[in-house]
Amino acid sequence: MLRHEPETIGFFNTVFMFAAVDDGRIDLEGALFSGNNAVYSAFSGQGTMSLAGKVGKVGAGAVGNTGDKAGNRAGGFSEYRLKGGGSYVGMYEAIRLYPGNSPFTDQSYAAILLIPKNDFITARNAENMKLWVILLALLAIGILASVILSKRYAQPITDKLMAADGGGIPEKTNIIEIDLLIDRIRELHSKDSPLPDNLFEDFIARAGTLTPTERSVFRLYAEGRSAEEVPGLMFISAHTLKTHNRHIYSKLNVSSRDELMLYVELIRRSGLEEGIL
Repeated sequence: MLRHEPETIGFFNTVFMFAAVDDGRIDLEGALFSGNNAVYSAFSGQGTMSLAGKVGKVGAGAVGNTGDKAGNRAGGFSEYRLKGGGSYVGMYEAIRLYPGNSPFTDQSYAAILLIPKNDFITARNAENMKLWVILLALLAIGILASVILSKRYAQPITDKLMAADGGGIPEKTNIIEIDLLIDRIRELHSKDSPLPDNLFEDFIARAGTLTPTERSVFRLYAEGRSAEEVPGLMFISAHTLKTHNRHIYSKLNVSSRDELMLYVELIRRSGLEEGIL
């Protein structure tokens, strides 16, 4: 029996053993143990313990050049089984006791830290549950943030556009980029007059440079589809949609979807939507 006990924080049934390894089998008869006596007492009379396979990769030291069959060469957790039944999960480290010129150099030893497999599964499930809770919390925060930002930036634009008279110019939105566009429109023409046809010639010309796929994305946005709906309608990934968005914004010389939709709404009011949609 070993003098020093392994740390058992969170794992009361931890067992540490130092044992000889022969052809991938751990010799339990001559092994030295420490830890939970109720666990390693089950090893008595079992003779050997064998490796059943890997159960997951986590940070661990690499196994040495001897006895690799009994552990995980790349580090991590492996499952071990008793000849008479019983599964354990643990970490393995080969130990070299003799110098290279010793007649006993072929004898391999290992330090092995084990817990019952059921304990490992319970702990792993608890960690996975924590990760799911964190991911769901982040998702909820993201949705809440999107709603707040939408009300802060998109809603004022929509309200001003809806309040504008047919063919008129919307009021200020208190959003710098959008208000600059509205100021430019007001400089070119008074509010009470219809918007000139040539006001959006540059935008319409730029729309003509869109690829067929980019034009399809643009049309869906113009129809009022959200960024969450477009990938499903076009059978593309969200990452691909982001790439198309960057190209569309660059070609149309807009900085955001809100600015893009403002152009679309004003062009509709001018009766020029056939030139871009």
